[in-house]
Amino acid sequence: MSQQTIEGYRLSPQQQQHWLLYRNSTAYAVQCVASVSGPLQPESLRRALAEVIERHEILRTAFRFLPGMDVPLQVIVESRPQELREIDVSRLDEPEQRIRLEKILDQERRLEFDYEQGQLLHTCLLKLSADKHALVLTMPAICADAPTLDHLISEIGDSYAPRTSDAESSNGLIQYVDFSQWQNELLESEEESEGREYWREHGPGQQTSVRLPTEKAPAEGAGYKLESIRVVFEPEVQAQATGLAQQLETDLPALLLAGWLCLLRRLTGESEIVVQTCFDGRKYEDFHGALGVFNKYLPTRCHFEDDFTFRDIVRRVQQSTHEAREWLEYFTPEQMAGNGAGANGAANGFAIGFEYQETAPRRSCGDLTFAVTHLHSCTARFKLKLFAVVLADELRLEVQYDSAFYQPRDAWRIAGELSVLVKSAFVNAATPVSLLEVLDDTERQKLLVEWNENAAAYADDDCLHLQFAAQAERTPESLAVIYEDQQINYRELNAKANRLAHLLRSKGVGPETTVGLLLERSVDLIAGLLGILKAGGAYVPLDPNAPAERLQFMIADSGMSGLVTTPSLLALLGDAAVWTVGFDMDAE
Repeated sequence: MSQQTIEGYRLSPQQQQHWLLYRNSTAYAVQCVASVSGPLQPESLRRALAEVIERHEILRTAFRFLPGMDVPLQVIVESRPQELREIDVSRLDEPEQRIRLEKILDQERRLEFDYEQGQLLHTCLLKLSADKHALVLTMPAICADAPTLDHLISEIGDSYAPRTSDAESSNGLIQYVDFSQWQNELLESEEESEGREYWREHGPGQQTSVRLPTEKAPAEGAGYKLESIRVVFEPEVQAQATGLAQQLETDLPALLLAGWLCLLRRLTGESEIVVQTCFDGRKYEDFHGALGVFNKYLPTRCHFEDDFTFRDIVRRVQQSTHEAREWLEYFTPEQMAGNGAGANGAANGFAIGFEYQETAPRRSCGDLTFAVTHLHSCTARFKLKLFAVVLADELRLEVQYDSAFYQPRDAWRIAGELSVLVKSAFVNAATPVSLLEVLDDTERQKLLVEWNENAAAYADDDCLHLQFAAQAERTPESLAVIYEDQQINYRELNAKANRLAHLLRSKGVGPETTVGLLLERSVDLIAGLLGILKAGGAYVPLDPNAPAERLQFMIADSGMSGLVTTPSLLALLGDAAVWTVGFDMDAE
């Protein structure tokens, strides 16, 4: 029996992790749009594409299996004519062109890739006018990251433009399979190193994932659906950021990551925040400009104290990211175990991420001008991620979220608060994180004014409990009280208060009677208040967190005859001579 053989190369650690987690899901891809200005000739563009594909093996790499293999091999295949889909939208006006482009971007991301044959670059050319086009490139995350597409656009432009010298030879270029082999050999070496020691000490450990108050539990079997909210910063905000970066001797990514961490701190109240930060693995000069998946998500941990300023957080971020970048090639997916997401770490959707990309500036190639105007990056699954990108000198913040965990309104609020906090931090870097602004003028007006305009006309002789009873009769099934995971409607709350009122009446409660109310915050606290009023008495609120001596003094001083409480709080009463009732003691 003949034995099947394949001449190929092992996947890189990044590719292997991706294949095991996502297989060939179209959800994980990178995509860009390049604006092309000038008299573009589509046929010349096809020739430029063919030249670049011939130069870079990763653009003609197939993924094939041998029997019994869990992960495929990379197989370099012969070049084939690149399909360039052409769409003419020049008759549409500009707003309609933008809508059509968004639809095409979505369609391109949903197209299946032919892994077996190595057809992994999707290209589409939109004609916007006689001298303006939009070139769309889409690749799967197993063979490309965001910098790959930026480099690819530059090389396409260079190959398109007429040159006096011969086309650059592929000899001497670092091919992705060379990087894959180097990474595998490095990680499989038994030789001890500083890099291995660093990640043993600074790995994510047992830190649980960040959970925001608005996060919902995903439905069982819920798939991954990425949505996003985009914020574009004004030039003056970018200028403030540049000035602050120079002042603090840091860079824009560190400022934005610090802002993201500060917002997560404000929203959760946690003293320690860990996010998965995207690092470009092209740290060595030989890899600059190489195509393929080089990025890795590494844990960035930040501890907060109440008096820490934004400047303090930037310094901590700068130190953490500098160390992580120094040893990034030694980090492996297995080290994500224990990060609240199992061995798959961020990819399981339990983590929050951060990614920053800066595209090449607008470049002239002969009589054409190329500029990246849109960049999409989804190379791992996060429930929430900040994707910050600089496109043609414009800073954009994109809050990407998994719709299994967040509603659109939650993402809009997060994006808005992030924008306000970052702007506040850029001009108030010495301000404690807890005092940075998070609400814009519209939200502040709504919170402080509009939502407090609750004036209403009531009859002078209507008591609170009578008004409540009338509301319960009008809307019995509407929610009356929500506290954490407890909730109760008007009908149930009214019945609960009535039962307590009858019990209190049997204890002699009526007009001129004071009854203590010693309960933790809960639905029962509201029912207790209403029950005392319905019985005709007056309630005296007692704080369970107050010292026992203080509570005993208030009981004696107020002359209350009885107390509504729970068994767990009885020890606070000492020998106070009052009767007690509670929902859990007298449920019948």
